Amino acid sequence: MTGLKPQKSLIAVCGKGGSGMAKHLIQSGQRRLLMIDADPTMNLAPVLGMETGRTINDIREGIIKEARSAKTEAKYQLAHSLDYMLLETLTETDSFSLLVPA
Repeated sequence: MTGLKPQKSLIAVCGKGGSGMAKHLIQSGQRRLLMIDADPTMNLAPVLGMETGRTINDIREGIIKEARSAKTEAKYQLAHSLDYMLLETLTETDSFSLLVPA
């Protein structure tokens, strides 16, 4: 059939075993995943054998520092570039994307 949208799923895993569950879902290869490691200890990237770059917290701290000393126009430019900065925190592979907030 044409015109059908693929079904989307939302899976939230909290507590022990979350990184292992994520690794299992990746290895099953059934669909592309967006994973968010919201654990302050950030265990998911190492379990997946990945290194992450900037975090959302890095972006937040940079914005606060820049906004404190910036003039009004620079603050507007900063606000307009926020979505691009957030994309820099996304680590992508063929089978999944990983976002690390902390």
